[in-house]
Amino acid sequence: MIARMKYLSMFVVSLIVAVSLSAHDHESPEVTIEPTQVADQIYMLTGQGGNIGLAIDEDYTLLIDDQFAPLSEAIHAEIKKLTDKPIKYLLNTHFHYDHTDGNPNFSGSVGVIVAHENVRTRLQNGTIIQPFGKVMEPYQESALPALTYSEKLSIHQSGEEIELLHFANAHTDGDTAVHFKDSNVIHAGDILFSGMYPFIDISNGGDVYGYIAAQEAVLDLADEQTKIIPGHGPLSNKADMTRDLKMLKEVVAVVESELAAGKTPEEIATNAEILKYEPSHGQGWLDTGTFIGILCSGLNE
Repeated sequence: MIARMKYLSMFVVSLIVAVSLSAHDHESPEVTIEPTQVADQIYMLTGQGGNIGLAIDEDYTLLIDDQFAPLSEAIHAEIKKLTDKPIKYLLNTHFHYDHTDGNPNFSGSVGVIVAHENVRTRLQNGTIIQPFGKVMEPYQESALPALTYSEKLSIHQSGEEIELLHFANAHTDGDTAVHFKDSNVIHAGDILFSGMYPFIDISNGGDVYGYIAAQEAVLDLADEQTKIIPGHGPLSNKADMTRDLKMLKEVVAVVESELAAGKTPEEIATNAEILKYEPSHGQGWLDTGTFIGILCSGLNE
């Protein structure tokens, strides 16, 4: 425990600053919700927070994640430009507030909120994202997932099977990837931070090796034509996710070796084999030092 706190201390300040900035940024009126068509009736909506998925059926729509509460009106407005069908299902890929903060605003207009059972538990009880110092207060009952599952759940829409798959102890302990089997589209949630270092929430069931295993499992579902909606980053494909998994595996191997040699996180972060990824992956949400601190804290539990 003492060692883990030592590793956490090196990056907690920078993460608290990052969260403070995002908390202000998500209220900015300049945020625009931008749609990208992924398949015939499937869209990715970007704004601020986790990427949203939207699937339009003949009679209803299915929404995946809902970003920050102050953006709910803009998200609603953009959806109305694409369809006049009501939202029957709102799927939460995990519990983090940048994916679920809009739940209270959407709860009165959607049929049912769906998520892994651990998501309901964390939203119902409240939790702390420890590296951020971010307290998530308990959600009201109407904003909680009313339909939960443990391992796998299928929704059938316009003749297509939409499979919800749980990957235990990856980004969190409640991650869902959404596989549109016929359309060959996967919404990976935060199992993919495309083109950037991923955040693994060790404080809420996340696990470094579990994250790698989850990425491998999603890649097993994909072929060269699969469109992958990441939790953060641009619309991606199998090659993009393979690139990011390669980076993660290589960095984890270096961190393991350096920790075994008694190196500190600060020293590890200067390793040339890690720094080579800074131009490609270190310009996103986490910088290299913060990312290495997270890995060290996870690998030393």
